[in-house]
This record gives sequence, C-alpha cells and structure tokens, in this order.
Amino acid sequence: MRGGYASEILKLAVGIWLWIAPQPALLAAPPTLWWKSQVDNSVPYWAISLALDAYGSPHMAYHDFKDGHLKYASKQGGTWTIENLDNSQFSGEYVSLAFGASGNPHIAYSYHYSQATNAELRYASRSGRKWTVETIDSLSLCCAGRDANVTVSTGMWTSLAIDASDKPHVAFWRYVDSDSDRTSSLIYATKGDNSWKLEILDSDKDVGSSGSVGQRASLALSADGNPRIAYYDVRDHELKYASKDGGNWAVETVTAPGSVESFRWYPSLAVDSKGSPHIAYYEMTEWMRQGDLKYASKTGASWNVEPVDSGGNVGEDLSLALNAEGEPRIAYHDHTKGCLKYAEKRGGDWIVEAVDCTALVTGTFTSLTLDAYGNPHVAYYDLTNVHVIYASAAVELNAPDANWKVGTSRNVTWQGTGLVDLFISKDGGNTWLPLASGLTGGSFNLQVPNLPTTSAKLKVERAAPYSKSTSGVFTIVP
Repeated sequence: MRGGYASEILKLAVGIWLWIAPQPALLAAPPTLWWKSQVDNSVPYWAISLALDAYGSPHMAYHDFKDGHLKYASKQGGTWTIENLDNSQFSGEYVSLAFGASGNPHIAYSYHYSQATNAELRYASRSGRKWTVETIDSLSLCCAGRDANVTVSTGMWTSLAIDASDKPHVAFWRYVDSDSDRTSSLIYATKGDNSWKLEILDSDKDVGSSGSVGQRASLALSADGNPRIAYYDVRDHELKYASKDGGNWAVETVTAPGSVESFRWYPSLAVDSKGSPHIAYYEMTEWMRQGDLKYASKTGASWNVEPVDSGGNVGEDLSLALNAEGEPRIAYHDHTKGCLKYAEKRGGDWIVEAVDCTALVTGTFTSLTLDAYGNPHVAYYDLTNVHVIYASAAVELNAPDANWKVGTSRNVTWQGTGLVDLFISKDGGNTWLPLASGLTGGSFNLQVPNLPTTSAKLKVERAAPYSKSTSGVFTIVP
C-alpha cells in the first residue's frame, strides 16, 4: 500500500491538515542568511535526522514512505548523493543519526511490518564504504504462550548518541498490547565489545492503547559520557528528565503534572559544557487547536521554564541545539502558519524568525545542528511539494573542476549569502593567497593564476556571521 497509493495518501493528508488548521495569511520569509536546497523528492515518515561530519558536510537519514526503505543522503561539493541503506519494508520510520570520533556515521532506526514476524530496533554503522547492520531489540508479534492478537512496537522515537570512545548509546520506546499484557517502556541500550545491554528505565503496565511512558525520548551525553534522557510521561502529563552517573538512574520531573488536556510533546535535549541540561518542548493545552513552544533549563537543583513562541498552534516537530556558549537554538514547525521557524536566545531575549513559509505546509520533521562556527543547519519536510529540504545559514563551496589550466577562465560557485572572500592554496590548505574580496551572488569568474600544483584548494570565507568552506584537492597545470 505504501508504494502504490503513496501519492493518494499524501493528497488526503494535505487535505486533512489544511482542513483542521486555521488559515491566516501566509508569512513571507524575512531577509536572512538562510538558503535552502531540495534533497529528495520523497515522503519521509515520522523523522529526519541530520548531522555534520568533521568537515562540516551535511548527512541525513530518513524513511521514505513511497518505497518503505531507509535512505541515507550526503552532500559533497554541492551535490547530494542518496542511497537505500535498508531495503526492508517499513525500515527507518524512527531514525537517529550521529557521527563518532572516528568520523564514521552511526544510525539507530526502527523496523515494523504488520505482516512480518518481528518488530525490531536496528543499528547501522559504516567503516570506509561498508555498512554493517545489527539488531538491538526484537519482539515477536505472535509467540508461544501469548494471545494470538498481539501488537508490539520497538525502536520508536529512537535517539542515538556516540561517546568519545565511539560507543553507541540509544534511548527508545517499546510497547506491547495484547489481551493479557499492555506494557509501555522507556529503554536505554549500550553496546559493549560484542553485545548490546538493555535497561528498562521507566515502565507502566496495563496502559491504554496509546501507551504511556517513554514516548518521544531524547538522549544526550554529558562531557564524561554519562546518559541524559528527556521524555514524556502520559500518566501525569509530565515532562521528565533522567540522568545516570555511576550505576544508578535518577528521574526527576521538569514540569508540574498537567491536566488531561495538557501534553508536553517533542522534547529535545542538549547538555552544555558545564553539564547542565536544556530541553525544548511543545506544550499542547487544547486538543488539535492550541500549543506553545517552551524551553526549560536547569541551574543547580531548579528548573526554569519559559515561553519561546505562542499564538495558535506552534512548536511541533522541534529540534534543539546549543552553541559554544551554551545558548539555545530551536528549529520547529508553526502549524498555524504552515512554516519552518527558528528561535535563538541572545542574552535574555528570544529572537524568532520564519525560515521557510513558501508552501502551504512545510517545516515538519525538523532536525537542527550547528556547525563549528555556530551557523544553523536544518533538515525538514515540505509536505505541500513532497520534498526533503536542507536549509543552512552557512556558506558552502561547490566542487571545482578537477583540472585547471593556467590562464583559462573558471567559474567558482558557492551556496550562501552575505559578503565572502575567495582564497586559493597550492599546498593543500597550509597557506592561502587571496583571489577576490567582498563577493556576493554565489559565483565568481576568475582567471586561473600561474600556480601549477597537484594540491590546489579553494576557500570562501565570510566575516559576519563567520563561516568558511574549503574545496577538495584539484590540479592546476601550466
């Protein structure tokens, strides 16, 4: 059904979305340093996960609703390369991507199929060009000693982090629903030398059909590699925070118990250099109609909760990151306006801007990361045009031709806005010579200088806000 009827289902989803959402006039995106590019003409489902490698190049993992496969996209030199990482049906609906200290990507993701025998949480890691896939958790849909009608899910709302030793840590939700057993659990998994160790951090039995504990978990690691997890507890409509130091877990409540009409969804957790936790979350106070973006931070033993954006239904599908100074940055979806928005805290004030309001509904399934200079990068879904989109506020140099001849004309191109300076190196980037300054428009035509070398590189650099991007090695011939 996902392959043959994907377009019909998508049209119906758009129609329902627009029918239930208020319809004010669309906002025009303000003039900023943001730019965007289309990654894939596909239909991601539940999650997109974005990460930058050691060179600042973007990579993302997502489930494609059209064919049911897990996809992996990477951008090098201005071009996106997309591969099917797992061709199993319904793989990767819940996915989390991270890079390890060795520079290799790691992905945790779910596998669910209503006609198969198992629901699984899988883990993929790459060394060189080779991907290795293994199973972290597996539950049987129909097993001996249980009722015939059993529904199980595992690996939902997966969150992955890699520590300094390249050891993976995963938080995820597991759910069993049968006539005799309804159990909802938050699970934490780590990998030793050869096997995975699973711990049940929080659990609730005899729950309703929607489950109750551990949904939408978000995992981060402290500087010494200890796990921290933010998650939603439906039982009391609380946002909770769990931390483990040594062998014991400590669980605390971030927000006071809410009413049955209050939900604290989409928590996104980050830990600063001092070990203090920061959580962005969406608080829905009226079913399907009203919700606000909020931010919680802990100082000492106390949590401070503050509003970030409100008015209508705003703050779903959010993603939080901290800059080097520990200041929060949040990308999120404004359901009321159908936009991707971005909020950052400067001093004591929140600055909110609309990044993409070019479609009726865009900015869902957001994933935010910051580069080494604090520039934001966001992956998200354009529901109206059926595109996976990448947006950035940095400058990114496109790959030059492999061979340049001295004295010929070459067009250098880059993505990004603002004034940039262009440099060239003949020794692989050890030293740089200026070519042009104060450039705009994303391209510059130059005469190849008399610098014969097999180790040439280009660099574009922007002073404010600071960003730079270098090319791979190319050749200049006489």
